[in-house]
Amino acid sequence: MAEDLLTFINKHQSQNLIIDLRDNYGGDFFVGLKLAQLLILEDSIDWKSGVYVLIDNVTFSAAMSNAAQFSQLLNATLVGEPTGAKPSGYQDMGQFILPNSKLEVTYSKRHYHFDDNERNALYPQVHIEHSIENYKASKDNQLQWILSDIEQR
Repeated sequence: MAEDLLTFINKHQSQNLIIDLRDNYGGDFFVGLKLAQLLILEDSIDWKSGVYVLIDNVTFSAAMSNAAQFSQLLNATLVGEPTGAKPSGYQDMGQFILPNSKLEVTYSKRHYHFDDNERNALYPQVHIEHSIENYKASKDNQLQWILSDIEQR
């Protein structure tokens, strides 16, 4: 996927990039880091103000971690609502089966620290609530804000 994205960006000389991490429960944190590593090589992107990451209260785990990292590594502007996960805490799930009961036990293996403050969420630089009215009308006011911001520059 990353190579296809880079081909598209290069072909169209894209200056802006929007990464949508809303409603994302996470996954492999290192996939996001690899994506950032590849994206950073693209010279057409406006690295000063052309990268945006959408987040919301269902941005968890690796998705929240990637949002924090993209904010730093890609100079991305976080847009939307506070994440559903704390920027400092245990992640990377491990699991094992108890030998007698055969119950599966899951646990977090590593402590990550993406913010010096002990906040309860990763907060966007541009806070835009998504209302039930907008949802019913299929209106994405968070994405619309980004598109307007790009158009105004």
